[in-house]
Amino acid sequence: MALKQWNRYHTLSKEGLDKDLLLTAQRVSTSVQTEQGVIFMQSLTQSFPESWAAYFSLGYVAHVHGQLDTALVALEKARTLQTTESEPQINRLLAKLYLELSSPQRGLDALEPYLNKYPEDWAVQERVARLEVQAKLYDAAEDRYENILKSVPDAYTSRLSLALLQIERKSYAQAEENLGQVMLVQGYANVANYYLGLLHQEQKNY
Repeated sequence: MALKQWNRYHTLSKEGLDKDLLLTAQRVSTSVQTEQGVIFMQSLTQSFPESWAAYFSLGYVAHVHGQLDTALVALEKARTLQTTESEPQINRLLAKLYLELSSPQRGLDALEPYLNKYPEDWAVQERVARLEVQAKLYDAAEDRYENILKSVPDAYTSRLSLALLQIERKSYAQAEENLGQVMLVQGYANVANYYLGLLHQEQKNY
């Protein structure tokens, strides 16, 4: 019944298939119970097996409802069907998902071709740096954060993450400099102050 109603909605819609599927995913993720929502989105992938948006929408809904393995399978399928326009959207959600699944090497391998093509996608670069930290590739992560900040000096989440990595690696002077910059930004001051205190404790400067 739900699929029949959706087909009627799509027939009457002037937005096109991709937009209809993406709008449906947003609505289903907030208004339908977990299992029913995921099953419904799976039925749409069966109706539109060649649509990147059908698989992306399934992945989006599954991710919202915490079904991370289902989301990953769907998004990796969406990537095989992606268009130039959809490629960033798919890879940004995939990068987030790899982090949540604590699958750093799988994520790094999967996202490398995308970043070779779109090196200035700073959202994915930041998530890949976090994957590198998960994978204990600390030099690579530090280099990536520094490259992000060269191009986007106000990427304060990256600057904070870099400072925390530097504390972990006992690069206290560099960490203090980065935390000092972060502390000047509204919304970051409290957390920066906390880590500055931690840094001073680590240095025994209290």
